[in-house]
Amino acid sequence: MLPILRGGEDGPVLDPWHPEKSELIRRSRCPSTTTTSLPSGGKKALTPAEIALLKAWIGAGASDKEPADVA
Repeated sequence: MLPILRGGEDGPVLDPWHPEKSELIRRSRCPSTTTTSLPSGGKKALTPAEIALLKAWIGAGASDKEPADVA
């Protein structure tokens, strides 16, 4: 199992096959000025294309073995 699937102190960060229920996607959309944004620490925010790729990967089951079919 991928470490990201185990979650952390606050619970799981993603819900395989359900990107819109995933904390990873929610936080990636937060303004970079908030404490819950990803990436944190004032780093450059993810681009819409990067977020779309994460959503596709999560929607495909977030597998570490099978690639998401993103065309």
